[in-house]
Amino acid sequence: DSWMDQRRFLVSTLRDFGMGKNLMEDKVRNSAQQLVEYIDKQDLSNVDLRWPVQVFVANIINEFLFG
Repeated sequence: DSWMDQRRFLVSTLRDFGMGKNLMEDKVRNSAQQLVEYIDKQDLSNVDLRWPVQVFVANIINEFLFG
């Protein structure tokens, strides 16, 4: 089946990028720590989390795609 070939290709490609390895988990954890540190420095009575969360997600995607 075509979808099975595509699935195999995707899983193989994702493994090449680090899926299933602790390296990717460490990158996510480091980015999450930076997000928490940023939030801790903000005035909690008036903090907009949309931008920091967008940056957090973008950093994860960029690390995943570009290493």
